[in-house]
Amino acid sequence: MPTRVKGRQLRVGIDIVSLDDVRQLVANPRARNTVFSPEEISWCEGRREDALAAFARTFAIKEAAVKALESPEGKLRRVRVLRRSGKAPRIEWKELDGAESVTVSTSFSAPFAIAVVAVLR
Repeated sequence: MPTRVKGRQLRVGIDIVSLDDVRQLVANPRARNTVFSPEEISWCEGRREDALAAFARTFAIKEAAVKALESPEGKLRRVRVLRRSGKAPRIEWKELDGAESVTVSTSFSAPFAIAVVAVLR
């Protein structure tokens, strides 16, 4: 349920995911390509850190975004996580059009990744 902040709607989604679950997802090429875009796969596989941790954080961000907007889970592929070196992740998703602010925070501590997405409209 959204909260009102100065007449605007604040929606927050949070997700925590285990490495074991993401390992199974990434090991299945069809599932991996259904959830992650080619750019996301390339970014995760190219990380100096453990690629599995990068996939886990990306998946958690997608899930948190879907929860923030109470959108059907089948839309995970449409949520694109964009990254630039040294910057916080950003989300590109048609359903975020019109949002005044979208904030993404993510963390990883084996065996879990967690993400929070806050959307102000």
